[in-house]
Amino acid sequence: MADWGLSGIEEPALVVLSELLTNAVVHARVPWDREIETRFVPYPDGVRIQVDDADEQKPVPCEQAEEGGRGLHVVESLADSWGVSDRNGVGKSVWALLTQSREGWA
Repeated sequence: MADWGLSGIEEPALVVLSELLTNAVVHARVPWDREIETRFVPYPDGVRIQVDDADEQKPVPCEQAEEGGRGLHVVESLADSWGVSDRNGVGKSVWALLTQSREGWA
């Protein structure tokens, strides 16, 4: 991130990546012979963090419970936007866009 001039969003990007990966590991139920893949795509003044898995079920934010259920709410609070896209082949891509121009980061 620092090499892209995005050191101002390193911490929220790390939290978003952690939440998206945790959701993929816990909820996607990816078969043992499939992998979870991450991508970081530079955007003007930011980065798109993408986590791909082989599960077709799309995540939705759930009611917040005392234990768990907060991951997508955390992503939503830190990212400029987030969503789910179809992949070429099996599964889905869950992504979040973070920019330094978002109020409070720069």
